[in-house]
Amino acid sequence: MGRSLMHLNSLLDHFDSYTRLHIGVNIIRDQLVDLGIQDEIRFHFVDIDAGALRGLLFRHTRHSTPYGEPLRCSDVCIATSLSPEWKRLVAVKELLHITDTAEETAQSEAAVDRLIENLSLPMDIQQETRSSLNDRTHIIPALAVLVPKECRKILRSLRQQERITATDVATIARIPDRYAEFVISDEFDNLVESIRGINGHS
Repeated sequence: MGRSLMHLNSLLDHFDSYTRLHIGVNIIRDQLVDLGIQDEIRFHFVDIDAGALRGLLFRHTRHSTPYGEPLRCSDVCIATSLSPEWKRLVAVKELLHITDTAEETAQSEAAVDRLIENLSLPMDIQQETRSSLNDRTHIIPALAVLVPKECRKILRSLRQQERITATDVATIARIPDRYAEFVISDEFDNLVESIRGINGHS
């Protein structure tokens, strides 16, 4: 299995048992550092056209001392004009790009495209995952980290009992409204498990 998918599955494994929302972006960042993927990750809010680009990731190395070991650093830049919910989703999506390699990204994109074609997903979700923002490999896992498996089960049950609305789901999880119904659907769980299974993950 590719390194980035291995780290992605480790991240999902860690958060899947969480039963309380919301999941803080800094907690997700710290978990990536704990996994040894990066030494330092910083967030920056920048003035960019969110209609063209919501977020950017810059990876680099630096030395804290002249002859010390290089530190692996990432700077995540997020458009200031986004709503708080979109800032959270973009931040996590960019965090998941940290371990990407060109070969793995191409392989994952092709596999996820096939999964999307084989599943009955809402049209706006299909458009989002095929967007020019390279979301197709990471927007689904980003949502899965922000709304972990056990939390999705609880929210799905409450929604089926009509004790909460789709807007309540979005508010509780602090995700964009457009994903509220999708993230607690069986189709979403199936897609997440299929992505976890790419490259032979059991």
